[in-house]
Amino acid sequence: VEQLMLITKKEGIKVSRDILTLIAKNAEGSMRDALVAMDQILSFSDGTIKEEDVKIILGFVGREVLSSFMNSIIKKDIQNILKLVKELTINGTDLKIFCKEFLEYIRNLMVIKVATEPSSLIELSTAEIEHFKSEAEKISIEELQQMFNLLLELEERMKRSNHAQICFEMALLQITQIQSLLNLP
Repeated sequence: VEQLMLITKKEGIKVSRDILTLIAKNAEGSMRDALVAMDQILSFSDGTIKEEDVKIILGFVGREVLSSFMNSIIKKDIQNILKLVKELTINGTDLKIFCKEFLEYIRNLMVIKVATEPSSLIELSTAEIEHFKSEAEKISIEELQQMFNLLLELEERMKRSNHAQICFEMALLQITQIQSLLNLP
């Protein structure tokens, strides 16, 4: 992020640290990938780079969509989960990117659940932390751990499969069954 800040300052590009963090996160440590992403974003902007535009260009879905998925999983609303997956694919969302975002979302729920001062461990606004706290109350640590592990496995499977959507749907359906698996004698 620091390197991107130096480059944008040198080039006279006004962009927030939050946006540069998104770009760096998407590039997974690759400066070349970050610069390519920055170039794409600049070519679609009118001189002002907005966070929402960056999320769309990079394929991020946003907290509301992730929250809808989590709520449907908690409620075991399989019909809505499949509807949400269909909406993602219709909108052209890369399911691999979504999977990464959902892993981070689950991680944030876990941190909120176990940390005494979560704001020191995750970069979220106070309102977002409150949202996560209310959501974290609805699910156990064990369920979050199982969800995380299933999604990590899914991420690997999706890399090798020509059927990413089917793998994704099946993993989400499997996730809805976690609680019943934990309650077995």
